Amino acid sequence: MKKSLSLLLLAFSLNAFSQPKAYLFEDDNQYAGGWFKQVSNDGRYVVGGNAPNSIVFLLDTKTGEAKKITGPVSYVSANDVSNNGIIVGMFQDPEAIRTKKDGTTEACIIPGIYKDGTWIAVERAPELNGGQAYDGGVKSISGNGKLMGGYLPYNNSMTKFEPVIWGEDGKIIQRLPFYESSQGAAIWSMSDDGKVACGWYDGSMYGDIIIWKNGERVDTGNYSGQGVVVSANGKYVGGGCGKGMVRPSNKPFIWSEEEGLTIIQDGPEGIYYGFVQGISNDGKTAVGYVGLDSDMTVGRHPFIIKDGVYHDFDTWMKDNYGLSGPYGSSFWAISAMSADGNVICGIGYYDGARAPWVVVLDEAQIGVGINSTKAQEPNVKIAFEPTTKNLKITGEYNSIHLYNNTGACVLTNSEGAETLNASNLANGIYIAKVMKDNTSRSIKVVISH
Repeated sequence: MKKSLSLLLLAFSLNAFSQPKAYLFEDDNQYAGGWFKQVSNDGRYVVGGNAPNSIVFLLDTKTGEAKKITGPVSYVSANDVSNNGIIVGMFQDPEAIRTKKDGTTEACIIPGIYKDGTWIAVERAPELNGGQAYDGGVKSISGNGKLMGGYLPYNNSMTKFEPVIWGEDGKIIQRLPFYESSQGAAIWSMSDDGKVACGWYDGSMYGDIIIWKNGERVDTGNYSGQGVVVSANGKYVGGGCGKGMVRPSNKPFIWSEEEGLTIIQDGPEGIYYGFVQGISNDGKTAVGYVGLDSDMTVGRHPFIIKDGVYHDFDTWMKDNYGLSGPYGSSFWAISAMSADGNVICGIGYYDGARAPWVVVLDEAQIGVGINSTKAQEPNVKIAFEPTTKNLKITGEYNSIHLYNNTGACVLTNSEGAETLNASNLANGIYIAKVMKDNTSRSIKVVISH
């Protein structure tokens, strides 16, 4: 296995141009086999856990500090995190004791939240307090931490669940409708205002997609699969589906009220399953993974969709930023993304070993209000013309700085020229930082003489 630091921080600086950071947790045994599951909407916090579900990971992308959090007993699992660092998930509660058939007792695993250094139970039905070994879970939390979505056993059943929304105080404020003749339903993700939610009904993650809007079910065409993620503003839903296919033969999908449910047909040949795991508020960026066979433990391929174009994530990261996943290998499976598409997390894989990872594309955007109005980026295109050996520039700008792959600035212009002489530049990939007024844009430029 390739050697690396337990927390390898890859950072490249191109003068004033911000480059990504990749947090790769590779050799720490407590991180081994674990993964980062979710990113706060503003990208500040990333949460996950280890494979035995005994430790929760919390990364602050602003400071780079990584914490390990345990529960009051042995089991603890994190599913989501708010912009102010409140974690939601499940934990084993020593105060929720049940008596098993053999007369022994055990602490139940219950839905809860972690804040101010303490795990706190959320409301459940009275008959569930200590009645079962497993009492549901909190799967999603709004950016401000005031709403939470998840599921609870329905009518004290271990095989049927009902979707619920809790308020800031942990009290149930809404039960969403589902097909009561089915095996129940669960909220997997919801919008910041709680008006749009998604998940599954009729049997675990290989059941059928369900989307709710304003408390009512949305017609999704009776596709099998699962709704996985709702954009923070509620405009988009992503997941995996496969109408008429043998489960779990799912393809990724994106739903919007305007377009309905659209199956993503791009990607490698022979997709056996796949899920969209994150969608930006503007709908221009989506991330996820696909698999090419029934073995869901190894053959995964991460992807990113930018402006409607499907890219293999490993190739995209290497071509654009020179970064690879853990152990110098694949990023493997993407779990989530911030609402602006800036912070992405998941689990990497190499030669039987797995490690969690987080990529921050632009540190300056961490914690920036996702609903704030941003100034429009410069509308500029740059292309290399082999016949003239010039860079042709289309659009208005104040300045351009061109950087090579070592971070050196090799060409500048602040006169608004439409062409720049690139005859002395070597073949390769460059990054152009374009400034106009108080906004900037980074453009990849390929020079090939």
